[in-house]
Amino acid sequence: MKPTLTKNNYAFNLHGGLYAEGCNFEERKWVEIIIKYKTELRSKGRCTVRHLANICFISKCSAEKAIKMAKANKVDVKKHGTPLKGIGSLKGLTYEHHRFIYDLYLANPTRSREGYVIELHKEFNIGVSVQFMSSWFHGMGPFRGAFRRTSLFPVAKNTPRVLQLVIDYLNLISRIVDHSKIVFADEKPMKQKDLFGLVRRDPFTGKVPHENNDSANKRIRYNIFAAVTVKLHATRNIEFIVLEETGDAFLFRAFVMHLLEEGTLEEGDVFVVDNCTIHFNGENKELKEMLWSEFDILMLALPPYHPELNPTEFVFAHLVVELRKKNSRLAITEEAFLECIEDTIDELGYSSVVNEYLHCGYLKNKDHNY
Repeated sequence: MKPTLTKNNYAFNLHGGLYAEGCNFEERKWVEIIIKYKTELRSKGRCTVRHLANICFISKCSAEKAIKMAKANKVDVKKHGTPLKGIGSLKGLTYEHHRFIYDLYLANPTRSREGYVIELHKEFNIGVSVQFMSSWFHGMGPFRGAFRRTSLFPVAKNTPRVLQLVIDYLNLISRIVDHSKIVFADEKPMKQKDLFGLVRRDPFTGKVPHENNDSANKRIRYNIFAAVTVKLHATRNIEFIVLEETGDAFLFRAFVMHLLEEGTLEEGDVFVVDNCTIHFNGENKELKEMLWSEFDILMLALPPYHPELNPTEFVFAHLVVELRKKNSRLAITEEAFLECIEDTIDELGYSSVVNEYLHCGYLKNKDHNY
């Protein structure tokens, strides 16, 4: 039964005791409980948690806490929670300030931590330390979930080591005359329920959209291996397979062999993947050397934290957006959900792939028509 509030914002607990609604007992209250506890000890020789809770009209948890205080001979009243409600809260930063920091990052990702400190002071007359800015970046934004774009906003993205890898990668790519020889590949786990974290009530009709909780594919995580190419003679510009198994080195190697068989990968190509361990370790420790020696294919790794350089990412982005639009959560069977995935990827035409290559910085300033 819900406690009945009084005019003084007090309520009766389940034991009939009066307590401050939503607040800790004051120190005076704890002292009174401890005195009763010690009085019972002197008169009866013992006082259990249950007995103390009954005579003081408090909960067993509070009685246990009071006994601990009595044995320690001190009243230890701690406040609930923590004053650290979010990164920057103690500095008085609001959403406007956090957005300002984030916009500074987007404008110049190579900006030093000292640069953010200077700009904050210049714009808002707020003084923060370089250490605070490091904490802000490690937290990925002001509130958990806001600005948490891990791929675009990682702490290590602009370290000297990674920036040098970017320079080396771009220098190599710039030497390739025909960018149609560059084939990109990546993989993505996909689960039906991941597409719909929340099912919201329609504010106009008051109805909650149907979501089939018994669908078998809600419990199965699929893995999609995909590769993109802009070769005019390619059978498919997006070659992909959907698997129920967890993506590993063996399956990736099998996918590479599939690309060779289908002609997506050909002699003289440049095969670009990210730094995932399944691409270069384990079963695939010798894959790079094998592709070079047997097929004259150069296998490259993208610079860490730079998925924007991989056109394959747009396939997965398009897939998630379109699956949400198509209400794929209503696919009752595994076959229906898999068919929805395949149909959505097949909708992407040659021009879409070319545009994504251009968006990622490839195919530019070339004497080829795509």
